[in-house]
Amino acid sequence: MMYMPDALEAAIQLMEVDPARLKHRNSFNVTAMSFCPEMIAAEIRKHIPDFEINYNIDPIKQSIAESWPTKWTIPAHGKSGIGIRSITSRW
Repeated sequence: MMYMPDALEAAIQLMEVDPARLKHRNSFNVTAMSFCPEMIAAEIRKHIPDFEINYNIDPIKQSIAESWPTKWTIPAHGKSGIGIRSITSRW
């Protein structure tokens, strides 16, 4: 997941960069972090052993996240024409 302000900042930076500095001009990989509340809590517990976390899952947002595919099939161009290439996410 990515915070919207981070996504917007990445888009603005790409629009403002000197085109001569870009090696590829038509595709960019903008990354973000992926973690869950329990992962954060585990890291905090390394420093504060008695730390407890409580959170409420928003059912609407959770259903959106669960609807995302864990595997995408996209066209791949090869010597014999168009083929299929699969990409698996880390989820």
